[in-house]
Amino acid sequence: MAPFKLDPSMKKIAYTLLAAVAIVACSSPEGNSLEAKKKELEDLNKQIAELQTQAKNLEMEILEMDSSGSTGKLVAVQALSSSSFESYVSLEGVVDAEESTLATAQVPGLITQVLVKAGQRVTKGQTLALLDQSTLNKSRIELQQKLEFATTVFDKQARLWSQGIGTEIQYLNAKNQKESLENALETMSAQMDLYRIKSPINGTVEVADVKVGQSVAPGMPLFRVVNLSRSKVKASVSENYSNLIKQGAEVYLQFPDLGTEWHKANIDFVSKFIDPLNRTFGVEIYLKGASISQQVKPNMIAKLRISEYKNAKAIAVPSNCIQYNDETAFIVTAEQQGNQAIARICSVTTGKSSDGLTELINGQFSDSTTLSEGMKVITAGFQELNEGQFIEISKR
Repeated sequence: MAPFKLDPSMKKIAYTLLAAVAIVACSSPEGNSLEAKKKELEDLNKQIAELQTQAKNLEMEILEMDSSGSTGKLVAVQALSSSSFESYVSLEGVVDAEESTLATAQVPGLITQVLVKAGQRVTKGQTLALLDQSTLNKSRIELQQKLEFATTVFDKQARLWSQGIGTEIQYLNAKNQKESLENALETMSAQMDLYRIKSPINGTVEVADVKVGQSVAPGMPLFRVVNLSRSKVKASVSENYSNLIKQGAEVYLQFPDLGTEWHKANIDFVSKFIDPLNRTFGVEIYLKGASISQQVKPNMIAKLRISEYKNAKAIAVPSNCIQYNDETAFIVTAEQQGNQAIARICSVTTGKSSDGLTELINGQFSDSTTLSEGMKVITAGFQELNEGQFIEISKR
């Protein structure tokens, strides 16, 4: 409201009142009889009453002109309406491949050949690199020669035995010698197979940290093979939500680095173990979509929103328009009175908050009127507004 100034007509009234008072004060004592003084006082009271009436009427006219002249504080409003409201538990997780493993050597040795490179797809059991097998190869050649000779001896002994020539012991010795060498050769082949570094799973070689001539030992990480066909998101949840978050609950995922929209999924695993160090439990969500699985990478950050509360018919307002007086929450509404809008203070009880909105459980004005749909809450310009203060509603 603009600062109050005396209108010229009010100045005239004020001057007339002062003049009347001055006449009384300056009257000569000669004509001051009792009857004259009473008559003079009566006339002055009439003049004062008339002036007060004129002043009051003029004050009302000024107030009406001031309030209708767009001098109230400019505000923006939003009509209250019921709609579906949902709040979420917001978390951050990481992408993990269901199958991600290291391929290592089973025996010590020197790398003689690397058969794959990073980015190449491999199958389970495929040889990735070879170790030096020269000593074993010599031993195998010797065993093969012995086996060939033992086989020849056995075949001849078997033909003789079938004709009734020779003894059974000779036949059995030849057979035993042949089978022993066959078993030894199989053992040798198994030992030689240990000198092959193989892929444990189907997937893609992500890391090939090995070179020809390199000396390796069991347990050394040489190749990382990852299968992204079954990727998952892992996250840790505070134990406060242990009774709320269950297997199968709805969850929304987003990958900020990919710029994807929120992807709806379900929780596939909820740990029953609380980590004593950070008081959290783990959840896992499998990515069931070829497009998502092919885009994500292990250890990529994922945003999670797990639904914790739903209300199909809730009245919610922008959280930033809720103000607090001590511990009491209140909002400011706009109410139309004739041609002018005024601000009304409404004490509210708040519920859950999510996505910049806060649910209102109930609200009450100073005259015991309750908050209801259709009322207009002030969403901008609500600061420092008082009950009954004139406002101007923005038409934008």
